[in-house]
Formats: sequence, C-alpha cells, structure tokens
Amino acid sequence: MKEKNFVYKFLNNFKWLLRMAKKQRRLLTIYLPISVCLGVVTNFLGISFPSIIIFLLDRTVTLNNDFVIILSLSFILGVFLWISGWLVTKVFWESIKVRMTLQVLDGKGFINLPYFKLINVDTQKERAQSAAYGYENDNSGVGLFVPAMVLLCQNVLMLVIAGGVSAIVAWWSPIIVAITCIISFKILSYFSSQRLRIQKDLGKVYLEQNYLYRKSFDTSAGQEIRTYFLEIKFGLKIKQCRDEITVIKKKLALNSFKAKTLIVLVNFCRSIPIYLVLAQKVFHGEMSVVEFSFLFSLLGMLDVYIKEGSNNLEEFLNANNDISKSRVYLDAIERMITLDEHADNQGLPESISPDHLEIQLKNIFVKYPDQEKFILRDINLRIKPGEHIALVGLNGAGKTTLVLTIMGIIEPYSGEILVNGIPLSKSWVRSYQRLFAPAFQENVLWADTLEKNIVISESINKQKLMKIAEQVTLNKTISKLPQGMQTYLTRYIHDNGLIPSGGELQKIILGRALYRDSPFIILDEPTAALDSLTESLLYQQMENLFKGKTSLFISHRLASTKFADNIILLKDGQIEAYGSHKALLSESAEYRKIFNVQKQLYESEITNE
Repeated sequence: MKEKNFVYKFLNNFKWLLRMAKKQRRLLTIYLPISVCLGVVTNFLGISFPSIIIFLLDRTVTLNNDFVIILSLSFILGVFLWISGWLVTKVFWESIKVRMTLQVLDGKGFINLPYFKLINVDTQKERAQSAAYGYENDNSGVGLFVPAMVLLCQNVLMLVIAGGVSAIVAWWSPIIVAITCIISFKILSYFSSQRLRIQKDLGKVYLEQNYLYRKSFDTSAGQEIRTYFLEIKFGLKIKQCRDEITVIKKKLALNSFKAKTLIVLVNFCRSIPIYLVLAQKVFHGEMSVVEFSFLFSLLGMLDVYIKEGSNNLEEFLNANNDISKSRVYLDAIERMITLDEHADNQGLPESISPDHLEIQLKNIFVKYPDQEKFILRDINLRIKPGEHIALVGLNGAGKTTLVLTIMGIIEPYSGEILVNGIPLSKSWVRSYQRLFAPAFQENVLWADTLEKNIVISESINKQKLMKIAEQVTLNKTISKLPQGMQTYLTRYIHDNGLIPSGGELQKIILGRALYRDSPFIILDEPTAALDSLTESLLYQQMENLFKGKTSLFISHRLASTKFADNIILLKDGQIEAYGSHKALLSESAEYRKIFNVQKQLYESEITNE
C-alpha cells in the first residue's frame, strides 16, 4: 500500500480515472479535447466580436448588410457558447457518474473486507478520508479533477495565444507577458497556501461551534444541561467561538486584499508599456483602430486568464492530491475485490451435504492483526449434525469471536476448520457461509417493510412467512398494525415508520433467521430483550423451531442452557468446560457457581413479574 502522503502524477491519475470510468471512458476522451478547443474558440470569438463590429461600421456598406452580418455573427457566437456550455455540463455529469462508480466500489469493497480489517479504526478512518477527499462531493477529488483540468487548459491556451499575439505590438511584449504571468501565479499561489492554512484554523473553530450547537439542541442532553446549569458554559463557549471566527475571517479578508493589491501592481507594470506602444502606433498610423480594439481587448483579458488559470491550477493540483489520498484506500479495495472474484467462484465440494453438516475446529488460535494477545486459544471443537449447542461465558470471553470463526467470517491466525472433514477454503467460503442463518445481538433493521425485513429476498412465500411470525409470537403485533406486514420500519425514509420495541426487534431478527431456512441457526443473545414469560415460551418451542437443524445460541442466562444438547463454557478465550447441563453442574465448579448466582436472580425476576 502506498504511503498516505504519496501523490500520483496527474497523468497517472487521469489514466486511472479513465480506467475506472468504464462506460464514460470514450465519452470523456472525446469530450475533453473538444471542450477545451471549443472553449478557446468561443473565448477568441468573444474578444474579436467588438473589433469585427468596428470593422464593419468602418466599411462603406449599407447599414442593412452590416446588420445582417452582425446578427449572423451573434447567432454563430451564441451557438458556440451554447455548445461549449453543453460540453462543460456533459463533462461535469460524466465526472459525477465516475464519482458514483467509485462510491459503489467503496461500498462493495468495505462490505467484503476481512472482518478484523472491517472493524479496525485505522481502516474506517482511511475509508472516511478516501470518501471525503475523493468522491463524496463535487467540490474535491474526482468531482473537481476533470472540470478543473478543462478550464485550466482553456486559460493556459488563451494565455499562450495572447502572449504570442502581443508580439504584434513589440518584440519584447511576449517576454513581459510571460514574466508578469509567472509573478502573478507565484503571488496567487503564495496567498492561496496562506488562505488554506487560515481556512483550516477556521474549520476547527466551526467544528467546535457546530458540536456545541448540536449538543444544545440535543433533547437527550437536555436534563444534564439543566441539572448542571451547563447553559452558561455553553453560551460562553459559543461566544468564544464566534469571536475566534470573526478574527479568522478578518485574516482571510486581509489575505484577499493583499493578493489583489499585488496583482493590480503587476498588471499595471505589464499593461502600461504595452498600452503606451499600442497608443503610439495608432497615433502614428502604424495600426488601424480595428487592430487596436482587438489587441486592447485581448491583452485586457490577460488579468482574467491569469486569475482564473491560477484558481484552476490550484483546484486541479488539490484535486490531484485528493485523488492520490483517496487511492491509498481504493486501490487496495480494488485489488481485494479482484482477488475475491477470482477466488470465490466455486460452490461447496460435492462431499459436503447441507443436510448432514459436521464442523470441526482444530487447534484454533485467533488474534487481532496488530495485537499480541490471542482472543481465542487452542480451540478444539466438533459440532455434529442436528446438535443444539449453548455457548456461555462472561463478557469478553470470546463468544462472538468463536461464532464468527465457525462461520468463516474471521480467518484464524493458526489451526484449521474442517467441514465434513474437508479444510475450509477461500474458494468456497461464501457458499459455506450461506449454510448459516444468524441472528446477531447487534440487530440491523432496514428502512423497508416488516415483510422485507424478515424475508430479505425477492421471492416471498406468504404462508411460510405467517407461520414463522406465529412461531416467534410476532403475529399479535402484526394484527394490531393497519398495514400488517407492509408496515414500514424505522423513520429514516418514512415519517410514519414503526420503531419496534426491543422485544419486537428480537422477534423480527429471529424470524429472519428462521425464514432463511439454513441448516445451521446461530442466535446471539436471542432473549436479551424479552420478558421471562416470553423467553420461557420461546425456549419451549426451540425443539420444534430447530427440528432437523444444527443450532448454536449465545446466552448470558444459563437457565437457557437446559434446552441444549451440549454447552460450551468459554473463559479467557479457551474452552473451560464442555458437556450437557447436568454434566457441567456436577463436574464444573465454574459453571455451577455462575448458574447458582443467576438462578437466584432469575427466580427473583419471575416472582416480581
């Protein structure tokens, strides 16, 4: 992976953009040169137009003929302007399409990252930086690169043309134009870098001010603010931010004033000698009024081309730097996706039958890539077809990590996973993962209908869906909803969407796992948000719900383990005890201690209810 401060040459980034563009590649390669050339021609015609009118008026031709010619030229100029504007818009829209392509690449790549890399803070920062710099908006990176390049090329060409044409005035005119252009670019570049530093300071103050505003309007913080009289502190902090913003904005205004003053002086030094020679040539009859008008207009636009060209150059270089920062993450993601597409293209080996699934973990060690301590140590486990297993242990014991390892989401540091005796391979790990129907503790609801939150597929079996809703006792909730299964969940998109309670949410997630109808069910704290009665009913139904399936459920409540064939007690990343509930009560002091403590709390909870 490239260093974070590595900057690609603009030609390298341009080729990369064309490669990423795919469908837009041909359009961009055609539109870009045409857009540049047409922009230059349009600019040149616009400058020449007053001189052409003067030339026509100076001729001894009828006014009607002059009017027709002027009208025709105006129409031609208008057509050129329209085509030029259309091309600029087209290039802009093609850039947006490329930006959207990169957003899809980002999403696809991030979703498919290895689990430890996915949850890594540095990876998340890299992704956020990549998006912010590269393709999150139209004002940086990809959104700015091509439009800024087109305008920069136009202004540079116009500067070259104006400098060359100025040789008509005097042989030394192009030299003065070139020197003053370089000086102007240097001045603008210097003050631009200063402005960026000042704006960075301004951004920090704005960040703090926005945080204070968000907290002030945060209803969840209302009690704390009033109880501890924080409104006074907030008010002082906000006033302090406002004062700092005022000071920084004065610095920005002064920066702009200094830059404009110096540019005016440079322009004065360039314009005076050239304009004096122009006037002298006209006075002595060495130059016509038409020529004078044309050169005066063209040289007068030098200031505009220098200023716009400098801005375009700054935008272009910033966009190039932004894309380079973005590619640190995107190039790695693209390589990973390419490898995955080549590797994960096989189904399950023929000897692996989903109806007779046996999974074995042999000498498994798992740790975070940047840490020395192992999360799981020397795990040896065999899960037989149709077996119901409870996974228990204190917080931080490694329960979720073990489940993710069994599912092939986490790749072990060492050891191997055998599926029906065959070592799990990257070439068919995705097919293997389809054998699982998980219901994780961190439940995910989609901003869609209740029906689609359970089904998560295009084809819907209504009869099967309603049967599962009844099994997870969700049917009573559905009967109270006016739109039933078509009720939208969450209010991210639909203002009247249903926000389920904790218990309803767990039932939806459990229903989702059951509907998938995979041979291996995984439930992570399936009853954490349920009351004791509902929990008891659910466990009584488990034998019917999971009939013919292998199941593994994580639970802090050891009362649930009575319904399991075998129990895994995990402690500090190792299997402390393994066996049935009855066996562990008699053989494992650790299990017996935890069970007895929880038993008292559980009985007290039922009594209170």
